[in-house]
Amino acid sequence: GYTELSVDPTQRRLDVEVIPDKKEYSPQDKVRVAIKVRNSAGQAVSSEVSVAVVDMGVLNLIGYKTPDAFDTFYSRRPLSVNTSETRFYVIEETDLNEKGISPGGDGGMAKFAGMPIREKLVPTAYWNPSLEVGPEGGEISFELPDNLTTFRVMVTALTKDSLFGSGEEKLIVKKPLLLKSTLPGFARMGDSFEAGVVVYNYTGEEGEVEVLAQAKGINLKGEKERKVFLRDGESREVRFLFEANKTGEAKFLFEAMMGEYSDGIALNLAVDLPRQTESVAL
Repeated sequence: GYTELSVDPTQRRLDVEVIPDKKEYSPQDKVRVAIKVRNSAGQAVSSEVSVAVVDMGVLNLIGYKTPDAFDTFYSRRPLSVNTSETRFYVIEETDLNEKGISPGGDGGMAKFAGMPIREKLVPTAYWNPSLEVGPEGGEISFELPDNLTTFRVMVTALTKDSLFGSGEEKLIVKKPLLLKSTLPGFARMGDSFEAGVVVYNYTGEEGEVEVLAQAKGINLKGEKERKVFLRDGESREVRFLFEANKTGEAKFLFEAMMGEYSDGIALNLAVDLPRQTESVAL
């Protein structure tokens, strides 16, 4: 026979405090984040931490939670039997999915000359798998990419005597006037489609926004510049007509201006040949 003994592991948990130097940031800002680790008695301790700063738009797609090694090592473990097999690792299933798009950039026009263009759009702003933190605490610093989003700072900590814990905090990255892409996920040669950007006005003012589109590797049909009137807090999609007449990488540049406020974003889109997959038996 067997019996189960219940042991309270709360004294093995670490309290991890994550302290950004500001509440809100702009693209390409320098970020400093302080990290403090304490034991269950509230005493500062030395530890080793891993730090990841990731776009929450990506994390939310799969409901990703900040890892906590405490639950891994000190969770309840009833009597159980696990069965596994290795065939999956010997013969893997072939992935026939199409590749996605990646961010990129292009040039500008005289009317919008000197405008900063957001082209470094990455899901992970910072990653450090091993950082030593003393009793006085630790600090990381990094430069934000061009994403206009909310990043989650995720810190997982452990000590030499097997104490574990985690902490998290949010970094909000925004601009008074901002653009978000509405490009399709892919295109085929011969496609004609309308796409562009959504313009958001958080300036505290209302006014007319001029939106300019440029393209390389794909035809931009019709008007290259459009105007929309936005009240404070409003947003509106601005579309342009494009025609894919050749394969390769198409580059898009969208710029917007409202008085002293502006934003620009550069993107790439892969244009492939039309094709379909056919399965036959031999």
